Amino acid sequence: MSELKVQTVTLRQRISLSVDSFVAYPTDPLMARNFRNNKCTFFLHATTGSATKFSSPGFPDASYPPNSRCQWELRADAGHMILLHFKTFKMETCKVTGGDYVSIYDSLTAVEPRIMTKLCGSYPPSYNLTFISSQNVMLVTLVSDDKEKHPGFKAEFYQIQKTTLCGGTIRDASGVFNTPFYPAHYPPNRDCVWDIQVPENKFVKVRFELFYLYEPGVSITSCPKDYVEVNNQRYCGERSPFVVSSNSSKIMVKFHSDASNTDTGFTAQYLSYEPKNPCPDQFTCKSGRCIDKTRQCDGWNDCGDNSDEASCVCTDKQFRCRSSQYCKPRFFLCDGVNDCGDSSDEQDCKCPDKYLKCRNGKCIPEAQKCDNTDNCGDGSDESDCGLECGKRPYSKKTRIVGGVNADIGEWPWQVSLQTTKDGHACGASVVSPTILLSAAHCFQDTSSLRYSDPNVWTAYMGLHDQSTKTSSNDVVKRKIKRIVAHKQFSDYTYDNDIAMLELDSPITYTDFIQPICIPESTHVFPVGKSIWVTGWGALSEGGQSLLRVFVVYNKMF
Repeated sequence: MSELKVQTVTLRQRISLSVDSFVAYPTDPLMARNFRNNKCTFFLHATTGSATKFSSPGFPDASYPPNSRCQWELRADAGHMILLHFKTFKMETCKVTGGDYVSIYDSLTAVEPRIMTKLCGSYPPSYNLTFISSQNVMLVTLVSDDKEKHPGFKAEFYQIQKTTLCGGTIRDASGVFNTPFYPAHYPPNRDCVWDIQVPENKFVKVRFELFYLYEPGVSITSCPKDYVEVNNQRYCGERSPFVVSSNSSKIMVKFHSDASNTDTGFTAQYLSYEPKNPCPDQFTCKSGRCIDKTRQCDGWNDCGDNSDEASCVCTDKQFRCRSSQYCKPRFFLCDGVNDCGDSSDEQDCKCPDKYLKCRNGKCIPEAQKCDNTDNCGDGSDESDCGLECGKRPYSKKTRIVGGVNADIGEWPWQVSLQTTKDGHACGASVVSPTILLSAAHCFQDTSSLRYSDPNVWTAYMGLHDQSTKTSSNDVVKRKIKRIVAHKQFSDYTYDNDIAMLELDSPITYTDFIQPICIPESTHVFPVGKSIWVTGWGALSEGGQSLLRVFVVYNKMF
């Protein structure tokens, strides 16, 4: 950044133009190209009492143009601020570098020190994408590449009376407060102070329920930019619910936002309490947080500071880890997973020959398996008995930990769903000779392909290596006749992400093709139950897809 002082200049018509200073800031290099391209530059002014609407070029009938640089200069009357709200936002999935994105600036120039946020990906209509300027101007920019096509966005903005009021003096025994305009993104350049005082015979504590003061590349230990300060301690970033208490009836909460990168902010509740009984009928964490008493000594750090797991006496249904001294459930013993962190739960775990290990660690004779008697005491010796599903003729004899390549035929219900455009696109499981189970998100239409059309899909059963799908005699190919996705599937939360597929003709079970078991709706998966995930997909978001079936082992918590 550089600054240059400029003198007063008298123009030819004797109108004086006075420039106090000239400041140069770094800008988005992609916006610097073709700047002021009139074909994609728009100038909008707010209308009093109504919304001014705008959208990306082509929305909703077509995707925004590739390799485009668009900008919308938003203005309001003097003495007002701008409230911008995105009603629809469907852009390319966020990339580490490049990709399509929208940036919002608290100025009319795309300079880094005035950027409020950078948006990409998709958001549901229920998500609050609302932003407030500090003055009467705002800039919205769109940058796209030529990789993918997406619908874009629809937005509207209003002018609201400019105000800097926030914080205040609070004297009630309890209440709620939050950042300005919550749950909209708080405006830049704000300083708020809440001076809270409860009755003198009580102490006060503040519980931050939601806390989002994230800024890219900023230390969450020193919090030099946006922060909340309580008891001379700064807090920033994204934090799970936490409690800050005061050993008196008074507490002061300060909030500061600088000129760039705003976020949703926080909502908090303050409470007065008896000094000798801060959590009536609950357990009091050292941090001041209150948790249910049943969560004390359960082997989990519910307080966040381990105070609920300190000095615990283990019950007969628990065991003590050697290093942490946590009391863990006994069914974690000898389950092949290092639950304690020091492997003390996995030592001395072998059963004698011709004995079967129960889920709870007990050893019983193999002859007692599937004899209609609960010899284990947890029912594990009577599970999976007489089933016509879940058979694995080529099952490994050792536990899979982490991730490994699967053997041929080891997961015979695994299906590869492919399109001519994408090749392998999604996985599925064999349920019956004509029915497959898959994920609903696989069949959401895009601008380039109608994935909801059964005719675009081919299912490969008995497949292990993608490179041998046409040469292996073990592979069976079928077209899809019908797709039935869950009616309440959400493409944002991925709730109800399930779909049933009907094959165009039945398949015959082999050693390489078997149906998976579907649990009853009343079945309960206990904490600590081992699970496996198989497929050809990427091991991380944006990672390279695999050619062979890969297995990842995990544990339910």
